[in-house]
Amino acid sequence: MSLFQSLVADTATSLELLVTGDNDSTRQAEVDGYNRGVRKGNQNRAIEAATKNLNALERDRAAMQNQIELSEAQAQSHINVSAATAGVRGGSVNAQSQSVSRNAAKATRGVNKRIEQQQDPYLAQIGRSTSSLLSIDRQEQQSETSFLQNMFKRAGQIDSTDLMLGESLFAGNGSTSVNELWASNTKKYARYSGEKL
Repeated sequence: MSLFQSLVADTATSLELLVTGDNDSTRQAEVDGYNRGVRKGNQNRAIEAATKNLNALERDRAAMQNQIELSEAQAQSHINVSAATAGVRGGSVNAQSQSVSRNAAKATRGVNKRIEQQQDPYLAQIGRSTSSLLSIDRQEQQSETSFLQNMFKRAGQIDSTDLMLGESLFAGNGSTSVNELWASNTKKYARYSGEKL
C-alpha cells in the first residue's frame, strides 16, 4: 500500500470515527483502557484491604500492650501490698518485682513478634499490588508511546510528492481532480512504495 493509499485509508478511518465516534482501534483502545482500569481498581482495593488489616493489627498490638502494662501494674501493686501487709522488705520483694517486669517484657516481645508475623502477608500483598499498578502504568505509557511512534513514523514517510499532492488537492482552483492527481502520481508512488503497477 502506498503512502497516499495509507493516508486515504487513515482519512476514511478518521471519517468513520468522526461520524460514528467509533472504529476498531478506538473500540480496542476502550476495551484495553477498561481492562486496565478494572485491574487498577482491583489492585487498589487489595491495597486498601491490606492497609485496613494492618491498621487493625496495630490496634490489637496497642490493646494487648495496654493489657500487659495493666497486668504488670496490678502485679506490682499486689506485690507491694502483700509485702507491706506481711512486713517484708528487701531482696525477696525486689526479686518478685523484677520477675514481674521480665515477664511483662517477654509478653510484649511475644505480642510484637506475633503481630509482625501476622503483618507479613499484608505487607507482601501491598508490595505485589503496588508492583502490579506500576506494571499497568508502564503498559499505558507504552501504549501511548507506540501510538506516538507510529504517528511520527508515518509523518517521516511523507516526501515532497506527498506535499505537492496535498497542495494540489487543497489549492481550491478546481482545475485538477483527485483522479487526475492520482494518475499523474501513480508511478511516483509505485516507485516509492515498491508496488508494481
